[in-house]
Amino acid sequence: MDINKYFKDEGDKQKLFIGNKLIVTVPKFYEQHGFLSISNTVQVLGILNLNINSSVKTNLIITNMLEMAPSDIDNDQDNYYFTFYKNDPFLVNRFIIKGFKILYRIFVVFFRLGKIPKFLEYEDVVRIFDNTKEINDVTLHVGREIFSMQVAHIFRDSKDPSKFYRLTDMKKEPKIVGLGNVLYSPLSATAKMLGSYFDDGLTGAMLIYDEEGEYDIEKALLK
Repeated sequence: MDINKYFKDEGDKQKLFIGNKLIVTVPKFYEQHGFLSISNTVQVLGILNLNINSSVKTNLIITNMLEMAPSDIDNDQDNYYFTFYKNDPFLVNRFIIKGFKILYRIFVVFFRLGKIPKFLEYEDVVRIFDNTKEINDVTLHVGREIFSMQVAHIFRDSKDPSKFYRLTDMKKEPKIVGLGNVLYSPLSATAKMLGSYFDDGLTGAMLIYDEEGEYDIEKALLK
């Protein structure tokens, strides 16, 4: 979904929200894993839910940290809600420094620990690492089919966790079982093997990684 029409560049760095109202949903567990810091501005992992003008709802998937400046911050038991109004700085700096370390943390938290934002759909999780070359300057050498198999493993039927979610009608909320869940270790040999592909791919990418370079967030908003 192209949501770029709701934003505009301001000066050399900022990206402003130009709709009427934007609510960004962020899981509270991001804080304990270093994916969220709130001070004068907000530093947050770019895997977020956006509710634009109460009519457009979509997920943003950027595997890097973003700096935002919302007008209001609210929260409930599970989430923070960042509210932006017309001409608020959605991004304080739309250019992010490319980096690889956050990818491993995302993999550990989302896949190994099984802590996945509830707003993400099954297919969203499958494609989390699709654009790491553009966003992080890292080629993982791990195809989407590998992550598809991992997601198939960690998404379970909420009433019968021994059943894979993809084998249900996928209408009710799934139960997430992390790759490190000991209870399901007899079923996870294949998933653990697939996880090693990620480790090997990221390790190889780190050996040839060039820390220079920036990524323009506008490219992500167009997808």
